[in-house]
Amino acid sequence: MLLRASKGDQWTACAGSVQAQAQVEDAQSSIYALEGTKAHKILETCLKSRYLPDDPIFEATREMSDAVKVALDWVDRNYSPSSGDKLEVEKYVTAEPLTQANIAGTADIIIRKATGLVMVADFKYGMGIQVQVPCHQLNIYALGAVADIPSFIEREVETTIIQPRGEGESIRSAYLDNAELNALALFYENKAKAAMGPTPELIPGEKQCRWCSAKATCPAVQEQVANVIVEATGPRPPSELSEATVVKLLENLDVVESWLAEFREFAVGNMMRGSIIPGWKVVEGRSLVKWQHDPETISNKFGSNSGIKLKRDTLYNIKRTPKTPTQLMKSVKAVEPEKLHKAQRLVDELAGPSVGKPKLARADDPKPWHPDRVGFIELD
Repeated sequence: MLLRASKGDQWTACAGSVQAQAQVEDAQSSIYALEGTKAHKILETCLKSRYLPDDPIFEATREMSDAVKVALDWVDRNYSPSSGDKLEVEKYVTAEPLTQANIAGTADIIIRKATGLVMVADFKYGMGIQVQVPCHQLNIYALGAVADIPSFIEREVETTIIQPRGEGESIRSAYLDNAELNALALFYENKAKAAMGPTPELIPGEKQCRWCSAKATCPAVQEQVANVIVEATGPRPPSELSEATVVKLLENLDVVESWLAEFREFAVGNMMRGSIIPGWKVVEGRSLVKWQHDPETISNKFGSNSGIKLKRDTLYNIKRTPKTPTQLMKSVKAVEPEKLHKAQRLVDELAGPSVGKPKLARADDPKPWHPDRVGFIELD
């Protein structure tokens, strides 16, 4: 069973997460994940060819091409082929020779300097979570990058996160010497043994549970949630809880709320696939007017590549993604009213009503079952 570098935060903190997630279907990629995949593909293509990120062939937004350019500029500053440096792009590396375990992943960028220094960089297009350095993902890439270097040679690795859309510095680095690499190899070897054992321990926590696909059915999380709920809903009102109890409840709040949301999605997903849960059904939530095209198309139509050229604050929300059609028209009316009619025509062209999201409801709810439910036809 593969221990992915990108999942390092999970299986190093919760040994049982690997085998638990192997029994769960992979979740559908979010729009943000798809955006990240596209940005990575543009970066890879640019590094392997003469294309620039703002080339029309990529159909990328200005924001995406600017982010990729930050990564390209980092490579230009550190990679000197004339000096004997070697560049590897989207390189699959395995730490197995050093850890005796199937730990591997695909590094975005590896520069092998003629001086012996190995530089490993990971490009993060997302902006929601600031990735810190050092981190497990880059540590594993570092081990994989030096796995074929004899141990008697002094190895040194510089790991770098390139996150142009995050808060703070866009580029953050950490240095690993030979002793630290040896210590990391032993650390991950022990963590892998724990994860691959017959009864790996499930250890819930905010970081390891955040993206865990088995969270909804995890017995350890369920036990933690139950304990917190029992303590929070006991005979005493919140005003009479001790300070220590309040602190404990707050520390577990994220895990509880996350689990409840995940469990709701789990139940909805099962019923949408045809399962029956007595007393419950899935109905269609409120239908909204949504974009019928990807964010890049919306940005190109309304942004600098169109005749409208809306201001950035008019077009984008705080997450720097296009606002919803309704939000956009409100912003245009308030900030750029002279462009209202043109914007409305484009909204009519690019947006339309969508089927409401599946919503959990009691079986006696008068609304019909969600129309997208698999293998189900509601009879009159």
